[in-house]
Amino acid sequence: MRLAGLFPLEAHGFDHAYCSQAHAIHLHEYGGTIRLASEEHRLEAGTLTISPANEDSSYDLPRPGVHWCIHFDPLVIGRDAPTLPLPLVLRLGTAQGEAVKRFSHITRLRALLAAAGADAAALSEAVSVALQELLLWAAMFERMDSHRADRASDLMIERLFDFIDRNLGRRFTAAELASEAGLSQNHLARRFRERTGMTLPSFVLARRIKLAQLLLRSTNLPIKQIAMRVGMPDPHHFNKQFRAVAGVSPSGFRSGGTN
Repeated sequence: MRLAGLFPLEAHGFDHAYCSQAHAIHLHEYGGTIRLASEEHRLEAGTLTISPANEDSSYDLPRPGVHWCIHFDPLVIGRDAPTLPLPLVLRLGTAQGEAVKRFSHITRLRALLAAAGADAAALSEAVSVALQELLLWAAMFERMDSHRADRASDLMIERLFDFIDRNLGRRFTAAELASEAGLSQNHLARRFRERTGMTLPSFVLARRIKLAQLLLRSTNLPIKQIAMRVGMPDPHHFNKQFRAVAGVSPSGFRSGGTN
């Protein structure tokens, strides 16, 4: 490790380029724009960036700020050693505090290393391990964050299952279902297909027909009333959709026939 600490930065209009022979990982505590690997990225408090060695980076900040900075040389590993990709830009959000703890811990260890005597070897190893843990945490953060988001949307979809079953007696729109799930219509459609293997309209229809089958088998309600109870008040439409899903007409299903 060549450098670790909390440093001020003032830059306007990408007026200075930074280029190091070492890799650099930064935790930014300001807003602005970074030009990294020929692309511009928005910065906000809690943005983590990785600048590869010998790559130019420059900044445009509306006002001066500070960032945590670590410059390091990579370990030399064997060709077949396992690796994880690292994102160049990572937005930590509420995990910023955890990142600050890791950066400050590494900074303190390195400060101790600079003043160490006989314990230098052990401290150097501790610094290396802490840095590797930081890099591994960064590599896994995006995947964990994506998993949390997917799990959250799955829970919303599970609530939607209950909403659909409780409201099969009426019609509802895709917009209403998306609002109930707390997702955009496009996101809901994608996650719903991933979760169930079905489109949302196909799932709703299947649930309506399943309820209709239960009522046909367990009650003596007229078919017209059953159609209304499952949210399909048009008898012709109900008969057509029931046959498409069940392969038999409602009356045929009730009698145990096949057509």
